[in-house]
Amino acid sequence: MDYGMPLLVIFIGWEIIEDILFPALFYWLGQYFPAFYALIPVSWLLCLHPIAVPILWMIYLKFWGNKDKKEYECGHSH
Repeated sequence: MDYGMPLLVIFIGWEIIEDILFPALFYWLGQYFPAFYALIPVSWLLCLHPIAVPILWMIYLKFWGNKDKKEYECGHSH
């Protein structure tokens, strides 16, 4: 199986979440509680790839990975 493309999509998807959606979320939350404005640059400086990408990869493999598994049946009857 070729898992290169799904891994690339997960990696780029996480990059978009981390660099665009987190700062936007912190900006929106900062309108209600100003301390969240301080988290906007933190979301660009803090790298969560070593944690998030393996977790997302495991979720991908659990739900969408290798659908072609061969099921072996034993030869004896019950």
